[in-house]
Amino acid sequence: QNRRQLAQQLGQKVAVNGFNIHYERVGTGQHTVLLLPGGSTRTDFGAQLETMNREAFTLIAWDPPGYGYSRPPERDWNDYYRRDAKVAAQFMKALGVAKYSLLGWSDGGSTAFIIAAANPLSVHKLVVFGTNAYVSAEDNRLLLDIQDVNKWHPKARQAYEDVYGPDVFRRLWADIIAAQLRYHDICRSDLAAIKQPTLILHGDRDPLVDPMHPEYLLKHIPSARIHRFPTGGHNIHMTFCDEFNEIVEQFLLQ
Repeated sequence: QNRRQLAQQLGQKVAVNGFNIHYERVGTGQHTVLLLPGGSTRTDFGAQLETMNREAFTLIAWDPPGYGYSRPPERDWNDYYRRDAKVAAQFMKALGVAKYSLLGWSDGGSTAFIIAAANPLSVHKLVVFGTNAYVSAEDNRLLLDIQDVNKWHPKARQAYEDVYGPDVFRRLWADIIAAQLRYHDICRSDLAAIKQPTLILHGDRDPLVDPMHPEYLLKHIPSARIHRFPTGGHNIHMTFCDEFNEIVEQFLLQ
């Protein structure tokens, strides 16, 4: 089954602040975790939805406005990190979830920082990976290295084409590149306000994240710790799925 069929079978919709948000929910555990993708649920978090402990956790993965199946409308690139953070908090209220932890990857990690800082009574714990609070010149160089999707591994490209279709994905990716290159400071001022226990996971061979970022986050988030995957890349939750899930679950249940 492809990602579109799975999304149709497992997905639900809820209206939030003018957006028709698509999400998937699995598990019956008392500890609710909001999964914040860099793109969409089906391209980013299928492995966690399928393999994390469903008795201990209730996992809710969303497609941010304009991504995945939370379309239409198409993505608005104006201050989108803070918009996503605001809509995500409203989304959890709409689902009736008062307390939850956050698991954020890539752009979803940046969004998670803003949510945690702004909602100290709602967010229990924070796990982020492959993410940053600002954009460096090195980040831009790394991003430009992957702007041509024809050079991607076919399997990686197919994951996005299954969700968007080839033409829409190529337009979206060009828009993502252009939007990212305009950013400098994403949420550095929010980090000091994050009082929740925070776990930073990092692949030391991440081809998209300046190596300075995990150290910067560790220094500026008061209750942060770090776990490194020495041979890991950007998608450690996929390539090291079992180890990744175990580390995340242990941290969240402590």
